[in-house]
Amino acid sequence: MSPELPHDLAALDLQPRASQPQSPLLSLPQAIAASPLIALATVLAPRLVRTEMPIARGNTLPDPAHAYIRVQERFHVDTALRGALTGEIRVDAALWQRDLQAHRTRVLQQRELPLSAPRVVDGDLASPLPGAQVVLLLRKTPHGVEYIGQNAVLHLELLPVVQALLAAQST
Repeated sequence: MSPELPHDLAALDLQPRASQPQSPLLSLPQAIAASPLIALATVLAPRLVRTEMPIARGNTLPDPAHAYIRVQERFHVDTALRGALTGEIRVDAALWQRDLQAHRTRVLQQRELPLSAPRVVDGDLASPLPGAQVVLLLRKTPHGVEYIGQNAVLHLELLPVVQALLAAQST
């Protein structure tokens, strides 16, 4: 049985490994423990929804070239494995609010901020096609639902492993 981990990623003591200095790694058991929302879901078409978020300098009108593009993925929740999720959901990238703040800093102050969302070691389905079933590792924020880390979309073949880890963690 794996140790109980907090649902707040900020509370996890994630250390980058030498092979991935900018992305802390979560094992699948850590990712399951850190995900307050886990769902079996079907990818919807169109898969991506893009929203332009204008960034203005001082008292000037926002320049479209400086806009932040919020990208959300669309899914239909077939079964909530942990937490309460139903129907169609739009999922943001992991820590997208931090990315938005870094973009604002880059545009307004002309300086770069390093970004490093945790990466799920066993998550590897970068662009699932509409109609595909996947397992999602998520958390709810004040702005909606987001992935708990990069690669938090798992192949359907990992469903039995996810279910076994959920069963082991609930005991």
